[in-house]
Amino acid sequence: MKKISILLFCSLFLVSCSTLIPMFMKKKQANTEFSDLANYADTYFWTHFHEGNYDSIPQILHLLKAAYIENPNNATLAAHIGFTHAWALSERIRLKESSANIIDHAALATKYFKDAMQLDPKDVRLKGFHGDFLMTEGSISKDKKKTTQGYFEAKSVSKKWPEWGDFTLSYPLSLSDKTDKRFQESIDLMWHNADACACEKVDRNALDWRKYYALLETDLKEKNKRACWNTWIAPHNLEGFFIHFGDILIKSGDLEKGLMLYQNAKSTPEYESYPYKDFLEERIKNAKQNLERFNQTIEVAAGNSNQVLMINSEISCMGCHQKTKYIAPSEAKSYVAPHIKR
Repeated sequence: MKKISILLFCSLFLVSCSTLIPMFMKKKQANTEFSDLANYADTYFWTHFHEGNYDSIPQILHLLKAAYIENPNNATLAAHIGFTHAWALSERIRLKESSANIIDHAALATKYFKDAMQLDPKDVRLKGFHGDFLMTEGSISKDKKKTTQGYFEAKSVSKKWPEWGDFTLSYPLSLSDKTDKRFQESIDLMWHNADACACEKVDRNALDWRKYYALLETDLKEKNKRACWNTWIAPHNLEGFFIHFGDILIKSGDLEKGLMLYQNAKSTPEYESYPYKDFLEERIKNAKQNLERFNQTIEVAAGNSNQVLMINSEISCMGCHQKTKYIAPSEAKSYVAPHIKR
């Protein structure tokens, strides 16, 4: 009996230590310093991200993670690693051969976004992205706890910053069945996002975003309102916004309003330089067929992006973020630093 008591005490002691001691350990302290390697890796990331060079992802990750090893307390490096894993997963339709290994990018995106948001809790975008990919990870593994946790994280950000967070939550919810309340929420979030950016309730039946361009000059100076327009980070943010919005209205069965939103994507001042004008024209041309296609849960081959929602297409990220025409690997600039081992 005495031995059992001793064993029980030891067990309780060990459990207590494993639970309590970590609570008193110092958290990682943010360090915003950028070494030469970090600057190089970050420049490489933005250059290839803005050029839409999906094939450069392995080298982007190699450089960013080499810099992360030097300084794992830099929130920007952690966030950009998360973005790159998110890009790899989101635009997997670009791959010539599909692989089950692609799902690992969901877990890695979640891991690095969590790291980044803990290092920089003031940047609520990081919490929003973490919530999105926690939902994605939970969906892949059929883990409802993760999916629910991710949803409420992203939801809290949409409430705090609707101009940015509404779209960010609407995007993954658009994959829900159109009879699911989460899909209707995806649509409601986009209307609420438009209202927040317009500073009024927009016309649901005859929306013409050109009437709001007068707000552009002052909005770009305001942090929350910058998310409503095309910026350096997202050179075609508006075009992507309206394509996604049109997609989910088409999926809902509302052909007329879906086409109305696509036309708004064509009305932006930057539309002439949009690298995916042909993609949008195909969307408009095939809108009737997509009433059915967008409701099918299928993985399609490369080159058939117009059969799936924007979130599952080749422009899942690039629809907002790419600023120049895609550069094939053989034509891409070489940014290999001589002191970095491949």
